[in-house]
Amino acid sequence: MKTSVKRVNPAVSFFAAILLAGMTLLSSPALAEEPLLLVTSGFVVERNLVDGKMVEELTPLPENISPMTIIHYQIIGTNQSDKALKNLDIVGAIPTGTLYENNTANCDTDSSILFSFDNRQTFAPAPLTRTVVSEDGKEKIEPVSSDEYTDIKFVVKELPAGEAFKITYRVMLQ
Repeated sequence: MKTSVKRVNPAVSFFAAILLAGMTLLSSPALAEEPLLLVTSGFVVERNLVDGKMVEELTPLPENISPMTIIHYQIIGTNQSDKALKNLDIVGAIPTGTLYENNTANCDTDSSILFSFDNRQTFAPAPLTRTVVSEDGKEKIEPVSSDEYTDIKFVVKELPAGEAFKITYRVMLQ
């Protein structure tokens, strides 16, 4: 038996609206001449026990999402040009009100995965650290919790003409 609680989270509803608007813009004819076409999708991860095994199913991102819901983001990038594209920076948001799920970032082509905790000002590989100055003026390096991550960047090394890549990562709604 499946029980669902529907509660509107304004941050996620707003993000879903932006996500859908972005997908509409990316599919418009005016952008068809751009060398890189990006299509972003969001899904809810549903886990069910089937024949004694945990099975995951991805369902489209609904308008209302309850806390503790896992959201699976997918970004498909297609090179629409006749030349290879190099060093592509693809940035995905970790929306306010969500937490990045460690070790879920994946790209199916050669890429680097970087994170930001300062709203895209800086990016670095995980685990992130920051320098803190104590009252006595001494600098100390401390770890940044993945709970503080705000964005994720995939640097795709090269995308041949006509080829595509798929990026995925997950967040959990607080």
